[in-house]
Amino acid sequence: MKLIAKLNLPIKTISEANDPSPRKVKWKRHLVQKYWIKVGFKNEFHMRKPKLPVHIKLIRYAPGLLDAHDNLPMAFKWVFDEICSQLIPGLKAGRADDDKRITVEYHQIKDKSFHIAVEFWEVDTNSLQSLLDANLCQEISPEVLVALRTVLCAPCCKRLQLSQDVP
Repeated sequence: MKLIAKLNLPIKTISEANDPSPRKVKWKRHLVQKYWIKVGFKNEFHMRKPKLPVHIKLIRYAPGLLDAHDNLPMAFKWVFDEICSQLIPGLKAGRADDDKRITVEYHQIKDKSFHIAVEFWEVDTNSLQSLLDANLCQEISPEVLVALRTVLCAPCCKRLQLSQDVP
């Protein structure tokens, strides 16, 4: 896999599942998150967006760590929705993230300030071995592996054979 681009954005992400804030405060935070994603896309990609399939790595920098299994993905919900909407325009809000050609993984790092990094990785559909060489399969969830299988085992790539032990 090859790194296409990396966006560093001043976005504060918190667990949406455990946030008791009023609706208006949440709405404004989501609006700001979407705004920064649009600005990042405009500055980084101009008129050319990454080609699909693409693997996205979302990295949260914050003073405290979130539970990695449910709160971290929830913190990136609006960010990921907007990234997918930028990659696949024309769909209803929140529907573009259902595309099997877009895979995602979440990471977090302790830092003094809140911000995020978004990395876009080119997925080589001709070689599953490049994914295995990058040691990616040990770091991502089984759901993402299923999505990768869907992308990599397209009819045009019949020579790819995945072992049965991969979910």
